[in-house]
Amino acid sequence: MNNFKTTLNISFFSSLIFTFATNTSADFANRKYIGATLGETSYPQFCSSANPRIKSQIPHGSTDGRFHCNSSGSTIKFYGGLRWNRYLALEISYLKPSAAQSSFYTNNENGEYAKAAYQVETHLLTAFLLGFYPVNSNINMFARVGAGAWRGKLSEQQSAQFYLPQQLSNGQFTAQLQTFDKDKSQNHKGPHWGVGVGMNYVYRNHWIWRLEWEKLEPTGVDFNAETLSLGLGRLF
Repeated sequence: MNNFKTTLNISFFSSLIFTFATNTSADFANRKYIGATLGETSYPQFCSSANPRIKSQIPHGSTDGRFHCNSSGSTIKFYGGLRWNRYLALEISYLKPSAAQSSFYTNNENGEYAKAAYQVETHLLTAFLLGFYPVNSNINMFARVGAGAWRGKLSEQQSAQFYLPQQLSNGQFTAQLQTFDKDKSQNHKGPHWGVGVGMNYVYRNHWIWRLEWEKLEPTGVDFNAETLSLGLGRLF
């Protein structure tokens, strides 16, 4: 995350200096545009909601193991829209974040272990209305609000290996190592809404550097997604 922020800062100031050096003016009336961004998506509530689910999957109530939760990762977004004028635009975007995952693992010197994992993968298609505030002829700040559809896959994995008593033919008992595996996945879909803010830097009336933050709230799950990204677009 620190390396990504450093890259954002370098790209941000480099593009700003480059824009000022060109001294060009952008015309936005009735212009289409497309672009792509790269960044990082985090799920602020994911770990707090996933860990209780993981605990409920642990065989034999084992709780003395190691929890790990990864609630952020890289993301890519593609977008396109129509800029009606300097102040308004309609935009469609497709966002694909990395999967978020929570896991638990415990073992002992006898070879017994228990592990469980919970993972979420999402795709989000969103229509946004953007409102712009022109700082000057090349620099625009914007805010956005929109809604769309999301599709996701929720996966749960459970695996364990324990010694269990087994009765022999002579009536005596012995311990045998048994392995258990259980996988379950569900596909989910539904509506979502989103908001965001950002800045555009226009170069030579065609190229757009974009820095933005957005928050997306899928329905049917108890977590949201927040994305910080930097990208390049083109006006037509």
